[in-house]
Amino acid sequence: MENECETNFKTLEEALQKEFKKVVQVCFLDMDLSMLRDVIKITFSMLEKYNEERDIAKAIKQTLDEKYMPPWHCIVGRKFSSKVAYEDRHCAHFVAENKGFLLFRGKY
Repeated sequence: MENECETNFKTLEEALQKEFKKVVQVCFLDMDLSMLRDVIKITFSMLEKYNEERDIAKAIKQTLDEKYMPPWHCIVGRKFSSKVAYEDRHCAHFVAENKGFLLFRGKY
């Protein structure tokens, strides 16, 4: 998934790489930076714990629902397209460990 996202998040990506010691490519961001850091931390934790994308997505969604109020949605995969409605300041799309992650809290 190299160069999957053509964005202007280079400074943020460098800071995240320094913090997590892993490459994170940010594709889209409408989220507080402290929440993003937490979401990425949760993501890496679930990547270590699970092998299957469906299990990773389920675990991330459950964790975000518990921590940040539902309804969170999590899409994990190597290739996907999307068009979603989300609550303002609660959406991030990034690539980590050759997988795309789209996380957002749905609108009521």
